[in-house]
Amino acid sequence: DKKYLIKKGDLLFSWSASLGVHIWEGGDSWLNQHIFRVIPYGINKRYLLYCLDYHINDLMQKTHGQGMVHITKSTFEKHEILIPPLNEQKRIVTKIEKLFSELNSGLKKLEKAKNKLKIFRHSLIKFSFEGKLTRKWRDENFSEPDNVNNILEKVRRERNIFEKKQLEAWEK
Repeated sequence: DKKYLIKKGDLLFSWSASLGVHIWEGGDSWLNQHIFRVIPYGINKRYLLYCLDYHINDLMQKTHGQGMVHITKSTFEKHEILIPPLNEQKRIVTKIEKLFSELNSGLKKLEKAKNKLKIFRHSLIKFSFEGKLTRKWRDENFSEPDNVNNILEKVRRERNIFEKKQLEAWEK
């Protein structure tokens, strides 16, 4: 039936399992039994999109069923929302979309920072395995050439000193 045909730009509301509102961006398609096409009369479609998205939590309280909860068409149609004058709806949509744009810009900046941190992390790991991170410490703490025997001997000496101090403290 033609009443189930949806076109790009149609406002859709999923009323079963997971409630949600969406503007269809695909080509011509057909509704399934779990989606309403919402046809706004005298209301800005994008305003209605954001308004319904805002009211999802209220609508979730009116669902019934187990496992795959759903909301009936009559419950959906009875749900009241405030509808300001059309000019005010347009101003609200403009403001929301401006803020979303700023939010998306911020998310892109965060993603770039995340990528830079990932590169820094790899560099840090690389430097640590190349000995670049501890070079200054080793230069200050080892006058002998860095070889395993010298390092082990220093660790043994320091451990003996530590154990001797522990024993003295215990004896006191």
